[in-house]
Parts: sequence; C-alpha cells; structure tokens
Amino acid sequence: MARTEQSVETGTVVRYDDLRGFIEAADALGELRRADGADQQLEIGAISALSRESKLIPTVLCDHIVGLEPGFRLLMNPLHSLNRVALAVGLPVGLTRAEYTKLGPPKWSGMKPLRSRIVSDGPIFENVQEGSDVDLTRFPRPFWHEDDGGPYVGTAVAVATKDPNSDWVNVGTYRVMYQDPTHVSVMMDVSHQGRLHQNTYFRQGRPCPVAISLGHDPLLFIMASHGFPEGVCEYDCVSGLRGEPMDLVVDPHTNLPIPARSELVLVGEIRPDDIRPEGPFGEWTGYYGGGIKDIPTVTVQAVYYRDNPIMLGNMPGRPPHQPSANAFLGILRSEGALDRLKRMVPGVKDVYSYSSTGGLLTVIAIEQQYPGHARQAGLALANGGGHRPRYAIVVDADVNIRDMAELMWAVCTRSDPASDIQVLRRMESTHLDPTVPPDGEPLMSRAIIDATRPFEWIDKFPKAVSVSPELREKVRSKWAHVIE
Repeated sequence: MARTEQSVETGTVVRYDDLRGFIEAADALGELRRADGADQQLEIGAISALSRESKLIPTVLCDHIVGLEPGFRLLMNPLHSLNRVALAVGLPVGLTRAEYTKLGPPKWSGMKPLRSRIVSDGPIFENVQEGSDVDLTRFPRPFWHEDDGGPYVGTAVAVATKDPNSDWVNVGTYRVMYQDPTHVSVMMDVSHQGRLHQNTYFRQGRPCPVAISLGHDPLLFIMASHGFPEGVCEYDCVSGLRGEPMDLVVDPHTNLPIPARSELVLVGEIRPDDIRPEGPFGEWTGYYGGGIKDIPTVTVQAVYYRDNPIMLGNMPGRPPHQPSANAFLGILRSEGALDRLKRMVPGVKDVYSYSSTGGLLTVIAIEQQYPGHARQAGLALANGGGHRPRYAIVVDADVNIRDMAELMWAVCTRSDPASDIQVLRRMESTHLDPTVPPDGEPLMSRAIIDATRPFEWIDKFPKAVSVSPELREKVRSKWAHVIE
C-alpha cells in the first residue's frame, strides 16, 4: 500500500471490502501515517496517545515492530476523524460536522439488520495455528499504558459468543489481555451480553466457546461497541448498514461464525476452572479501571490469520485531550438518543453527550410545556440504560447545549443546588468506574440537574441579555473589519 496524496473528491462515498481497503482509502484521504520500528513496550501506546492530541488525529500503521517479524502489523486510531467515520459507515467524505450531524442519524436509525452470508472459505484461513502450534507471541501485544497489568492484544476487538439456548450470536467489544502464548483473558462487565452467555454456559457446567477477531473492518468495531437489544446479531447490523450480506465462515472448533475477511482471529473456550489475574488497564474514564480481578481465562484452540496480518488497536485515551472514537461517532449515535427521548417526552429539542467526559455528562434541551416537565425529561435521560450518564442536565431550548461555556452559564444562573439537583441512588455502574470501591458492587448514583427557568413563573424570570439575530447580522455585515 504505497503512500498517495489526497485523491478522493469531497462528497464521494468510498466503498471498500475489508480493513485493507479501509487503510487504502484513509491513505488516499491523506489521513494515514506510518510508524515503522516502534517498540511494543509503551512506545506504541505513547504514539497512539500523542497522535490524538494533534489536529488531524491520523490513523497510524505500525510495521517492523520491535521483536516481531516484518508484516505483522498494527493499525491504531482507525475512527478518530469525521472522514474515517464517514468512510466506515458509507457517508460522503469531506463534509463538515454540521453536515454529518444531518446525514448521520437518519442513516443510523434507518439501519435494518440483514442476515449475513455463510461461505465455505475466506482469506482468514490463509494461515492456521492449532493445538500445540498456537503461539500468540508472533502477533502484536502492546503494553499500552505505563501502569497496565500486562500487554493487551484486544482494544478494538469483536468478540463472538452464542446463547446456548438459541441461535443468537452476540458480538461485543471487550478488552483482551495477553496471559501467555496460548491464553488470553476477556474482561466483560456483569451486564454485558457476552458475560450473560458465559454465565449460562458455566451454570450448565460447560466452558463457553468464544471467537475473538483482532483485526477487521472498522464498521464491525462500531457495531460491536454499540449496545443492541437481546437477540440482535452485530454481524447482521454490519450487513444492514452496508446493504449487502457480510461473508462469514464457521470455525470448526467452536462452531461460531467469524468474518471471512478478518485479519486475525483467536478461537477457543472460556474455562471456569482456569482463573487468572486481569488488569489494571487505562480505560475510557482516564483512570486505570477495575484494578486487578481474578477472571476466567480463554484457552486458545486455534489462531487464523491472513498473510501479513493487521491487528486493530484503539487504546482508550485520557479525556479531554486524547479523545475517544466516540468524539466522532457522536455524529451517528447521539441523535439516536434524541429520537428515543422525543418518543418519551414532549418538547425535546436537542440532546448532546460530552465526549470529553467519556459520555458521563449528557444534556437535554426542552421547550417547557407544564410543571415538572424538566424533571420528567431528566429522569428519561438518566434512565437510558447502561452506566452513562452520571450527570443529566436539563436546560431550556434557548441554550446551545453543544457549547460548554453557555451550558455552564445556564447551570449557574438557572439552577438552585438545594431544589434543582436530584440524586438517584443504587444505579448500574461498572468496575471500570474509578468511584466504585475496589471490593464493592458496581453501583453508582446519578444526578439530574434542572437548569431550566421555573415553569410556574417563567414569564417573570429575568430576560437574558442578547443581541437580536437581525441586529447581529446587520452589524456583522457592516462592521466585519472591526469585529472579525
């Protein structure tokens, strides 16, 4: 894949077949950088972190990694630009955030799962390790952060498990820690669907079959990171968004479907009788999340990989200066929350989750219609499922909720701490939450902050000082040489 100059016309929808095609397209957009000869011991992680502090946030392809054979590669930060998110989901490249905010939500909300296609063979079977030939030391296993508990092979993975009592295959993204040449650990929270599958197998006295894709189409990473309802297969969501079936092959060891064009896949069993320490790991909160926990370990029965395989890496960064992929995926998904809230509460105008907080602070703007309306909206926002947000803020529709300075102005001038902050206790959290005690249950409280003008006397609330839109436009056109 030779480096090219930017050669993709603005407004073009670029189609690609797999991770290699995605890399070629990112290169044509001028957003690919190469880091040959990087060391797995912290250097790769530091490159990933520091590149996120740049204006572009390129995707970085590492080859000739210290200690590995040339051609055993790693691609970092695949979705850290609007262009690359657009590329992955099939939107035109080169548009503005405002344009994507209009185009993204309808495409996302209009996605209908489409059954994937089982094929007999694929590039993933170009190379096979089985049984005593399994050797994970041949593949990248970066030590991402200085105080991680060990190397992590999985940061942008697609982990497939199957409900033992039905045909439902779930594909999730969980961190995967390297244990030794034939074992890894998959850390899944108690509410994760993969964990529920695992627990069902364990109750039946059986190990849990698992397939871990370590390099794949970034669209699969997007789908595996999203929380779909029970019974929905993320492979079928990839097919639905693309409008054509995704090709899968069946692994003979686990009978699980795996992407035919993945770069690197581990298959095996999560065994309840093999418990090993996992963690800590630098997580999306900006802290080393979850501490060290003893969890069941995966015995790797086989490794499949393409010639010159490419592992996908998406190290969690420290907010706000090392944004996560959610900072860009928000053009698709935050408005999905808007649709949900509009169905639940009248008068909802906008919703926005601040990626700089890891999604722990989310704001909703409403046009108040009755007493208690703001509190109703806050409760709907706080009870959206999962462990986010921690802070749900409700403001009037005249506030630009995407401007933190304006949001804080509204919070500080339209809310009273004693009467306008409601705390919900014993809510779902995660062991990755730094406020959860090391040996405690993963529970948290949530705060709803009502920063709206009191409905009962809204007409008497002091008028906000502003320049009218008409006067603003008139003065801006006449005095542009002074004020701009």
